[in-house]
Amino acid sequence: MTEDSNAITPSKLKALIPDFSTTTFMDDLLIARTHSIGQTDKLGYPFKIDSFMAVYCYEGSISCHVNLTEYSMKAGNLLLIMPGNIVKLANNSPHLKVTLLCASKAYITGIGVNLGKILSEAVEVMRDPCLTLSESETSLMSRYLDLLDAIHERNDPYMEESIKGLTASVFYQFAGFMANSNNDA
Repeated sequence: MTEDSNAITPSKLKALIPDFSTTTFMDDLLIARTHSIGQTDKLGYPFKIDSFMAVYCYEGSISCHVNLTEYSMKAGNLLLIMPGNIVKLANNSPHLKVTLLCASKAYITGIGVNLGKILSEAVEVMRDPCLTLSESETSLMSRYLDLLDAIHERNDPYMEESIKGLTASVFYQFAGFMANSNNDA
């Protein structure tokens, strides 16, 4: 199986969004926060993602397309995007606050995430990738992302191990959010 050289990886995504506030770890993990995704931004054009990606809308609204299906996201919505999907982000409200989390496939498997264990949630993500988080889930996710940023900024001797462990926790937490969403349905 060959890799698509035009597909977007975390490092390629960072190059597309120079105005975002970003935290990167190696070339495999990206956290990007912004208040605007303009019509002229490259994210407004369809692109193939070669990574796991999460889009969380804190404030305002944004239109996200995944494989030609439109998701009108508003505050509290989390969109989980699987590798190989075609994505487009555009048409945001003037008071947008959004966070993108993007991790390469190799990074996720390399940090020990057991994709087989969360297969049923992954299948559901492919069917309906957008969910609404509760206040407690939103708070938990925000704290995870803030902690990732803080660990990265400190640059301690075990930063790499800390970030890998926390990223694995975030990934399993997303699976938990999906499982909770399925149970509520």
